[in-house]
Amino acid sequence: MYAWGLGTSGQLGNAATSTSNTPVLATGLSNITKVAAGGTHSVAIDADGNVWGFGDAREGRIGNGYTDTTASNISTPVKVWSASTTRRAIQIKASNVGTYILTDETGSSYVYATGLRNIWRNW
Repeated sequence: MYAWGLGTSGQLGNAATSTSNTPVLATGLSNITKVAAGGTHSVAIDADGNVWGFGDAREGRIGNGYTDTTASNISTPVKVWSASTTRRAIQIKASNVGTYILTDETGSSYVYATGLRNIWRNW
């Protein structure tokens, strides 16, 4: 996956916290099928239905368990939600304060949200 633009929080996923006017390769990602960008973080779904996050992790934005209000920049993608034989992420959205995924769980659909100090709540 390639990204470019503002990268000061690590949201380009290339192990740096700098802006790039040209596309840079995100580190360690493969078989990405969906991508979403928030204000200072990015998230992606791979072909297996796992969710990856990078960038500003504060207040639970990327779903990696960090809920403090101080900045925590993750400049390389980390798996923040794992698929299994009975559940997989199929759609993803990001906002300025969180991430939202739609899942297929044995034929039923669920929405999970993370952000504003919550980690992957099922709605």
